[in-house]
Amino acid sequence: LVGGLQIKTGKRVVLKPNICNAKNPYGMVITDFKIVEAAVKMSREKGCEPLVVESDNISDTGDNRVRDSGLMKLLDEWNVNFINLSKDECISKPVAGTEIMIPKTMIEADYVINLAKIKTCSHTLVTLSIKNLYGCFQEAKTSRLHKKLDEVLPFLAKTIRSDMNIMDGDICMEGNGPVVGNAKKMGVIIAGDNPVSVDAFCSTLMGY
Repeated sequence: LVGGLQIKTGKRVVLKPNICNAKNPYGMVITDFKIVEAAVKMSREKGCEPLVVESDNISDTGDNRVRDSGLMKLLDEWNVNFINLSKDECISKPVAGTEIMIPKTMIEADYVINLAKIKTCSHTLVTLSIKNLYGCFQEAKTSRLHKKLDEVLPFLAKTIRSDMNIMDGDICMEGNGPVVGNAKKMGVIIAGDNPVSVDAFCSTLMGY
């Protein structure tokens, strides 16, 4: 209904799932791997080779989380490359009286598929497609930015491409998210090319 992936053959396609933790109790923490696989297939149907990305965070390195979650094994089976954005060459961007380092992989991408999870979040109430972009810059210890999220998140949404936002709303999370919450079966997949519209719709669906 949204028109599929509007992308030409041979372009740089980046897939950003939410792999914020290696553990995935009840399937409520990280993006379902079936959705990642579907995005890989959709990209290849357009004649493009997808690249999966994540970054370091306070729980572990991006490499370890992707490996220990089981996603790396699947990426090897699918012959899909992975890049840890925290090791990428970056460009400094000013925001909210500070600077953050945006990886060149995200800036130079021709098309970004944002594969987010529908969850609650203690810092932002909800974590959806825009909050998933918080895993797209270099810094692992991002707690210094938590009091500036009202400025940082809109900045990320304007700075980093988010051409197709596919929301994993099968097993969602409510309560004290985004890692330790309560599983909520919703059984939906939501997609759109505008992250603000997608997040507004998801928030309404969640009851906010």
